[in-house]
Amino acid sequence: MHDTSTPSFYQRWACRLIGSYPASWRERYADEMLQILEDSPPSLKTIFDLSLNLFDAYTHQSLIQGRIPTMLQKLRTNELALYTSAFFFFIAWLVEQAHANMIMNHRGVLFPYDLSTILDPTSPILSRFIAASLYTLPILILLGGLPLLLAAGWQALKGKNPRSLLRCLLALVSPILAVVLTVSSTFLLSKTGNPAFISTWGILTVFAICMGLSLTFMVSTIKRMEPSRRITHYALYVALGLTVVMLSSFVTLLIAAVPTLVGVSTAPGDEIAYTGRHLLLLLVMVVTIGIAIKSLIHAFQTRQSTQTAA
Repeated sequence: MHDTSTPSFYQRWACRLIGSYPASWRERYADEMLQILEDSPPSLKTIFDLSLNLFDAYTHQSLIQGRIPTMLQKLRTNELALYTSAFFFFIAWLVEQAHANMIMNHRGVLFPYDLSTILDPTSPILSRFIAASLYTLPILILLGGLPLLLAAGWQALKGKNPRSLLRCLLALVSPILAVVLTVSSTFLLSKTGNPAFISTWGILTVFAICMGLSLTFMVSTIKRMEPSRRITHYALYVALGLTVVMLSSFVTLLIAAVPTLVGVSTAPGDEIAYTGRHLLLLLVMVVTIGIAIKSLIHAFQTRQSTQTAA
């Protein structure tokens, strides 16, 4: 009597434990495990193993979600790398185009062109291209990157995961916090009396560091959530257009900026530093474009693998 009732008790206990595993795990392994339990009655050791592996299954869900979700995660990772590199490209490009415009038109502002410049037939063709890039780049970054973050927030809300939802909300407002931190840090550092902290380069450095921390937090938050198939594929096509705009923006700016690196009057002894700073910005743009192109190629290769697996 004891021998027949004990296996039945363990059998029910094991089935309940299997039903507690993540849905992705159950879809892939549940039928096989239930068949094993029917063929080989479970013991106390089986219950212990199932309990121990239950924790592991929830902490490593990305390893058991099958090939297609893993490919989607790789696809989204490449997109995140592309959008991050595009943001830093835009910062370097924005400063360099403002410098070129100051030399050519004596207007030292970050946004020297308005939207009317794009449609004005009397404006120089170079200015029209730069003006178009000035507004197209940030719009494409937002159109592609923001849905990835919103999709992560929706997954957290749908999964009733308050901690992940809070991270998504913090990631959403982190760029605003980065701007506030830049302004306050620059103000506090300017109290030291060092002009380097209140120069354009000092402010740009602080802003790049703050935004780098913000983007790192956003990327880590998005990677924690399961990707949305539709949003991930949508972001890929936006990334394709963004990469094309980055290339055309760089070529256009190169034509306008290179002449300004020579023959410009600077403070005595600052000639090398002047040229070095702007060559550094050009180098940043070259590196970020290279990362964007490499990420785009890998993203399309991953997408092809996803379609093949499907």
